[in-house]
Amino acid sequence: SSAAARPDADCLGHRPIVNGVAQPYMYQTFGQISERVSKVATALKAMGLEALDKIAVLSVNCPDWMITMQVGARADCVGAAAGGQLGGG
Repeated sequence: SSAAARPDADCLGHRPIVNGVAQPYMYQTFGQISERVSKVATALKAMGLEALDKIAVLSVNCPDWMITMQVGARADCVGAAAGGQLGGG
């Protein structure tokens, strides 16, 4: 895996917005992402999530959305994404 081969390489980036102004990109490494995914997948399994259970992610496009989808894959679950534009407003 990329996390094993290059744990310190940039993996997932985002640009924070401060007072309406986009800031420089900030990155999490493959190793950091892999660790977060593993911890959350383990916690969900401890709460009773089983293989082939279905999970849905309702979120705007952000790093946590991608991490959550990876958690589903790591936990052997079926993931579905719903865009943040759903749900009114």
